[in-house]
Amino acid sequence: MYSGTIQNPTDIHVTLMISALEELLTWYQTTYGEKMILTMAPETAYVQGGLSSYQVNNICGGSYLPIIEALAEDIDLLMVQLYNSGEMFDLDLTIHNQGTQGFITSQTEAVIKGFTAAEGLGTFSGLSANQIAVALPACPSAGSGYISPTLLKPALNYLLGSGSKVGAYTLKTSGGYPNLRGVMTWSINNDALANCGSVYEYAQVYQDVFEPLVTNQQLINSSAIKAYPNPASTFVVFEGAQEGVITDVSGKEVLTFQTENVYVGDLIPGIYFVKFENTVIRMLKK
Repeated sequence: MYSGTIQNPTDIHVTLMISALEELLTWYQTTYGEKMILTMAPETAYVQGGLSSYQVNNICGGSYLPIIEALAEDIDLLMVQLYNSGEMFDLDLTIHNQGTQGFITSQTEAVIKGFTAAEGLGTFSGLSANQIAVALPACPSAGSGYISPTLLKPALNYLLGSGSKVGAYTLKTSGGYPNLRGVMTWSINNDALANCGSVYEYAQVYQDVFEPLVTNQQLINSSAIKAYPNPASTFVVFEGAQEGVITDVSGKEVLTFQTENVYVGDLIPGIYFVKFENTVIRMLKK
C-alpha cells in the first residue's frame, strides 16, 4: 500500500512521477509551442484495483489513481489494460472475470464515473469519456482476457449508447458514453497475423463500431461546402455551412463553431478535419 491519499499522495514514487510528468509537459510546451501528448496504459490493479481492500493492501492497488487525478486535464488517453488481469470489482463491488462483456463495460465505466477507493485512499474523480480507450488483446495468444469480435462489438455499442445491454453489468449512465475515444490493442502486430484469430479482426471491430476513417476520396467528394482560405492562418470561411466540429488527426475535438466565418488562429499548425452533418473536409492550419 502506498502512503497518502489520491488527492494528497506522499509516496515518493508517486510524487516524483507526478512532478516529472508536469516538468516534461511544461518543457515540451515551452520548447515546441504545443501540448505534449500524454497517454497512460496501466494494469487494472493500479487503477480499478483501488476498489479492492486486498489489492490496495497487498499489491499497490490503485497506485496510479493519484497520478491520473493530478494530471487529469493533461491526459489525452487513458487505456487501462483489460487483460492479464484476472477478476476485478465493479462500482457495486461485484466481481467480473476478464474476457467477458461485463468486465469490459464495468471497468470502462469505473474510470469515467470515478469511485471512492478502499482503505481510506479517497475519491477518484474519473476522466471524460473522450479521454478513455478500451484496451484488449488482439487474439488469445496475445494475452489473457481475449474476447471474440462477436461479443466485443455489442459490448462497445452498449458503452457508446448505441446498443442494448449485454453482459452482467448495467451501466450507471443509461445513455452510455457516445464520446468514448476508441480502442487500443496488444498488439497491432498480432492483429495482422493469420494465426492470431482472423487477420485484422480487431481492426475490423473498430471500423464496424466507431466512425469510419475519412478517406481521400470522401474528402474529394465533399464539394457541397467550400473552405477558404485553405490553408488558413487566422480565419477560415466555410461557405454553405452554419455549424461544425474541428478535430485533430487523432480525432480529438478542438473547436466547435456555429458561423461560416471561423477564427482558427489559436490552433496549432497542422492537418485538421472539419465535420459537418453529412460531410467532412480537410483543413490545413499554417
